[in-house]
Amino acid sequence: MKSVDGLPETIECLYTVNHRAKLEARQARLSNKLDPEHTRHTLRKDALYELKKRVLQSISQYADSVEKHLISERTYYCLYFGSYSFHTPCENFVELEQDPQPTQKLVDFTSSVYTERDCPTCRDALTHFVKKYQYNANDYLITCNVASHASYREVVAAEWPYLPSSTFTQVYGKKPGVV
Repeated sequence: MKSVDGLPETIECLYTVNHRAKLEARQARLSNKLDPEHTRHTLRKDALYELKKRVLQSISQYADSVEKHLISERTYYCLYFGSYSFHTPCENFVELEQDPQPTQKLVDFTSSVYTERDCPTCRDALTHFVKKYQYNANDYLITCNVASHASYREVVAAEWPYLPSSTFTQVYGKKPGVV
């Protein structure tokens, strides 16, 4: 991995965020679509992937190498940082500093959701991105609260309570779509 101040910690935190996004996606797939927890998991997954995209855009110039991979008929950049690698859809990047290797079709792709590493907690990782990059996962949530389809009295918070409230919420009091 290239020697840049704080990069190893950022990479470990990014791994944690990516891993958590995959777990949120799995939880959303397994839950009842009418359950507010399904929507909460989906909102959080999307927010975490947006955070991942922004961090990768910020640090892509420090990648050891970049490859293009074809996974399930979609083309991804795979950015390598030491023993870590991160896939992101090619459309997430307008321009990369280094030219990627030619596209490889990955037939036997195994997600890192099954790889255990000794990394920061989700809380520590999300807090790291707020402090170092001013990237707040709560800012990438479409809405802060999710109401049950059966009863508007049952509301589930989508925001991470240990992060600052979203910028929109701080300025306007609530996000559009909040019940």
